[in-house]
Amino acid sequence: MPTHQVLRIEKNGATSKQELRRRELLRTTGLPARDLRRIDPALALTTSAPTLLVSDQVLLINLGQVRVIVAHDHALLFEASSRVAASFLEGLLTRLNNLGASNCDPDEANCPEPSQVAVGSNGGQHHNQGQPPAPFELEVVEAALLEVTGQLDSLLLDCTARVAALLRVLPQRLAITAEVLEELRLVKQALVELESRAGSIRSLLLEVLDDQEDVVGMLLALRTPGAPEPTAEVLEEAEDEVENLLEYYLQRCETCHGEAERLLENTRDLEESISVSLSARRFEVSKLELSLSIATFATAVGALVAGIFGMNLRNRFEFSALAFYGTAAGIVLGVVIVFAMLYKYTRRKRIL
Repeated sequence: MPTHQVLRIEKNGATSKQELRRRELLRTTGLPARDLRRIDPALALTTSAPTLLVSDQVLLINLGQVRVIVAHDHALLFEASSRVAASFLEGLLTRLNNLGASNCDPDEANCPEPSQVAVGSNGGQHHNQGQPPAPFELEVVEAALLEVTGQLDSLLLDCTARVAALLRVLPQRLAITAEVLEELRLVKQALVELESRAGSIRSLLLEVLDDQEDVVGMLLALRTPGAPEPTAEVLEEAEDEVENLLEYYLQRCETCHGEAERLLENTRDLEESISVSLSARRFEVSKLELSLSIATFATAVGALVAGIFGMNLRNRFEFSALAFYGTAAGIVLGVVIVFAMLYKYTRRKRIL
């Protein structure tokens, strides 16, 4: 039976490593087997599409290397040793510690002042103005979205700098080298990947926002056994909170996606200008090759005449110095005339 190594993250920020069998994981989370396949690291090559699934008991999050199952009081993080997952975990634990500090008793000696508590919910809102703290499941969702959008922003900044460097260099014809063309290819490849990733996250958030049941269902605390039946006002506030959170990161993804499209268009225009420049170079080379071919043909005609006179036949010119100089001058003049005639013909026909 395959096992999954996960890191359990409690609501208070405590963590512990666990090894859960597949059936045990399905039983404790209440997920169908087909949904668990969306987050299984062993199927990463076939389940690369991002996922934000709202189930009856848990939320299923798969945003690249951030793979986590979220309940109302704990979360199970897969592949916690990876760089991206470790960065996500660090950000989440910081948020949970701040959240715990915001909920502590003000009479306690180690409780921080209200002005020191700041939890980035809905794009960085603070809990120092009488606002209730965000639910645990939304803190996990926001930490995952913050990590993914941070990666997209970092990749966008890197691509922007590389494209700017190419735009400074490539207008010079002599700067078109194999190294520069390889850099252009790599930048274009990175921009295509960035556009695809940002577009997939944007489509995912739009899909969740379009489903009102999923928006409200992301607040698992409202659906836990024993929880009081939420009123219409509570449901409306919950829906607004989730929508504000998702719309903020949707805007960030749309901005990143639009900027990636713009840079990709610039690289394509740059690629076309390079193609035109290289075509002009090839045209110049073709003209030079044609001129050399004409000169070679004209020289071959002169060589033919010289070959005829070089045969071991008596022609009465062998002992005449005047005949030698006259023949040599005639051959050179003939070569020049043939070359000039052919060159003029190709120019008239616009071949050269």
